[in-house]
Amino acid sequence: MPRVLITAFAMLVGLASLGGASIAHAREGEWISTRSGTLLVTAADTRGECRVELAGRTVKRFDCSFAYAPSVLGHMPPGSAGPDEIVVLQESPMGNACNGGPLHVLAIDGKGGTRWASPIDFCGGADPRVNSDGQAVHIVLPASGELPAEHWVYADGMLREQVAETVSIAGVSKWSVARIIALNAGDSGCYVTLENARGRTAEELGDFELCEQHALLGKQARLRYTVTQVLSARCQGNMDCPYRDEVVIIERAVPLAGHG
Repeated sequence: MPRVLITAFAMLVGLASLGGASIAHAREGEWISTRSGTLLVTAADTRGECRVELAGRTVKRFDCSFAYAPSVLGHMPPGSAGPDEIVVLQESPMGNACNGGPLHVLAIDGKGGTRWASPIDFCGGADPRVNSDGQAVHIVLPASGELPAEHWVYADGMLREQVAETVSIAGVSKWSVARIIALNAGDSGCYVTLENARGRTAEELGDFELCEQHALLGKQARLRYTVTQVLSARCQGNMDCPYRDEVVIIERAVPLAGHG
């Protein structure tokens, strides 16, 4: 019966078309029609939990204690990225810290079975864009400030990030993805030894906190840079030295992996 009530309410507020699908915005959250039944995203219950339900069956739970119900960004029919039907949802935390939260890709097979890819981290910036070229679903996170755009591709049950080899920061070309092979603390920051896909190595200055992230060693990572001021080399280790140099450093390293 709840589905009938929601449908009736949706008829009053109208339907929104997104990603080739009809998405109804209702008091209980959102719902879409799939070949396996109605997919419903509920608002938070008294325990602060939101649910994603397919044909009345809960297929995922979200902690919505301090968040609104996740929203549907895209709904792609079978054949858009393989035989499965694809739904892309985004979390929606409360407050001003983030403009939207992590993205989730749900694949629904012909028998109603579901498979979730690992979430795509997102906080702030322009709204993500979701579309399909008939072979894959493309999710683009537009560039924001010093952060380059991210391009994720879902096809045949796999979610992968497409990363350019280099990125330009303050007019300087830097590797955007590389394997981290050494982390060494120094006076001005963490010295990060990198190896790119061609086997070339280089040393870059990074944030001090990178030297504490030993789990990065040996991992292929996406590198995010920022421009900052560090203790000048002419200070020769004197921490009270007033001289500073403006440099590009690695602010963050995010391990890359194929998500399934």
